Amino acid sequence: MEIEFAILAEKVESVTGGIFSMKNGNIGSVTATVFPVPHVAMMLVIRLALLPADCARKHRYKIDLYNANKQLLVAVADDTFLYDGKLPTGNQKAAFMMYLTLRGLYFDAPGVFTLHIALDGRLVKKLSIEAHLKATDMSLPTEDERGRVTLTA
Repeated sequence: MEIEFAILAEKVESVTGGIFSMKNGNIGSVTATVFPVPHVAMMLVIRLALLPADCARKHRYKIDLYNANKQLLVAVADDTFLYDGKLPTGNQKAAFMMYLTLRGLYFDAPGVFTLHIALDGRLVKKLSIEAHLKATDMSLPTEDERGRVTLTA
């Protein structure tokens, strides 16, 4: 089993027959006026290539967010999945798409954060998100501005 791609997006707008469209895909940074800043939800789209032996059993995925100091900040997801599609034959691989809503993310300070994706207890992919402090005037943010996040690819 291997990850063919993993993409962070603000929102996956439709999923039809394996085709998806996303809003603000391939997120690489967040900008906020103050820290720490929560993020309501981000989507993670993962495409896996499964060998026939991978299709016959459950797999565990775990997704964690680490801060710039390499400390675990949020345990985002820990669950299992089972492929239920057409079984590949020989050396063929089956494509399996996962659409995950990541909730409870927050960024404690400006810096580079890393989303770790583990499959069956093995770290298989890291995605970086850089958190920036938005330059503002010297006044304190209003209640409306606190916790606002801008996502950029």
